[in-house]
Amino acid sequence: MYIRLNKISYTCIRIVNRHLLGYFMHKKGLTLFEWLVKNLIGNPEDYTLEHRFFIAACFVGGMAGLLASVINLSLSLHPALIFTTAGITIVYFFFYYISLKQRNYNGLVLPYIFISLLTISYIWFINGGSNGPVSFILITALLVYIVLTHGIYRITSIVVVVLTLSFLYILEFLYPDLIVNYSDAKSRFIDVYFTALFSIGLIAFIASFIMKNYRDEREKVIRQWNTILEQNKEIKAAEKELLQYQENLEELVRQRTRELEASNTQLLKAKEKAEESDRLKTAFLSNMSHEIRTPMNAIVGFSHLLREPELSSQTLNHYVDIITAKANLLMQIINDIIDISKVEAGEIDIAKSVCNIDDLMNELYSTFTGVLKSAQKSHIDLKKILPERNFQNTAFTDPFRLRQILSNLLDNAIKFTHEGFVEYGYKMIPETNPEKIEFFVRDSGIGISEENSEIIFTRFRQIDESHTRKYGGTGLGLSISKKLVELLGGNLELESTIGVGSTFRFTIPFEPLGIDNQPISVQKDDIKKIYNWNH
Repeated sequence: MYIRLNKISYTCIRIVNRHLLGYFMHKKGLTLFEWLVKNLIGNPEDYTLEHRFFIAACFVGGMAGLLASVINLSLSLHPALIFTTAGITIVYFFFYYISLKQRNYNGLVLPYIFISLLTISYIWFINGGSNGPVSFILITALLVYIVLTHGIYRITSIVVVVLTLSFLYILEFLYPDLIVNYSDAKSRFIDVYFTALFSIGLIAFIASFIMKNYRDEREKVIRQWNTILEQNKEIKAAEKELLQYQENLEELVRQRTRELEASNTQLLKAKEKAEESDRLKTAFLSNMSHEIRTPMNAIVGFSHLLREPELSSQTLNHYVDIITAKANLLMQIINDIIDISKVEAGEIDIAKSVCNIDDLMNELYSTFTGVLKSAQKSHIDLKKILPERNFQNTAFTDPFRLRQILSNLLDNAIKFTHEGFVEYGYKMIPETNPEKIEFFVRDSGIGISEENSEIIFTRFRQIDESHTRKYGGTGLGLSISKKLVELLGGNLELESTIGVGSTFRFTIPFEPLGIDNQPISVQKDDIKKIYNWNH
């Protein structure tokens, strides 16, 4: 009976949908029912079948509650009844909105069933109990629950509906006064007839909805089949391309050969670079051997000469000065080797402290005045250039590394200058409220060509790397200085012209300390008060 009724209702809906509402066809060829399902319930591509059915159930429940509210209001029923149906309507539409927007409905199914059963029980109390339409509504609700639930939840829903209906009949049998009966037979007939039609329509809607989704799934399968056909076409095209690729294999082999030749060229360049590195290493070791042997020979030779008994005091002091100078030179070579090894390992430490820049400049002046004298270059003019005294010349930096950088630059300047001058100094940038300090070392020496301006900053490299070179040295000083300048936050730059001279300059951040550099005067009376000279 139920299957036949379902078939009849579905046939009626299909006839109405095809013929009576044909003029409502959508511009894309959709019927009114399909258009409503698409816009009110969602596209099959975006929602699952159960999800769309839950959306539809919430929407239908909300519309039914809205219709009941309008009927109760038009009949001027009790306000509590009107507000109750309106509240139920709001709840259903709220579930509809959340399920449609959030793309998630699983957590709403059980609350929906609970609210639906409460609503049905409420209808049972106010609409004549067993004489009312509760049976129709429960059967319709049971169909909805069966579609919405799975497994244990579906069995639980069926059991709950049966228990609810049994409980209502038992309650009516025990307490018949709780039931609000119809005022007359006509009212009961209208209510039951309306509910029966609504239930049949809802069942027809469920059937139509399921058939619609069946067609959608069938179209989806057809689309997938068409996709497979397209993929087969692409496979055939790929096979054709593979055949063409096989035909052009000779050209590809030639191209690969050219790539291998280019790779071989790169390998040859890498081999030449490795050989160059090996040659530089050999040259460096040879030069280091020469540089170390030279002061060692002097130290050993003059140490033997000190044993001569007839040496005068002046000669003895001269030999001692030579031994001291060569020992210092040897120590400098060893320090350079240690520093470059630390640079390679990244273990150079910067220890910042208070540094009086003017005191450092004066110390360098005293030191390199003696160096010029020892190198028999006293005719070279050593100049010290300091800025105006309108700022604090005490900064927070690493004085040891700063002295090492300037000493290396001054050593090179004196080594490659035979006539003229060597000048050094610093200036503040900007002059007022300085943020940086720029140091410079300038000479009138032999100069450096542009093509060699990068070589001199490379470790173990010198412009003249032969054993018979005119100028000594390990070739490490400028490489170490460049790295130290970078660690201090600056960059070492070179400006040079062959036969004119060179200028090395670097800039480091100025971190003022605000220390007054004026000498501290102590009165004699204060000294007598502070110190006790007894015993």
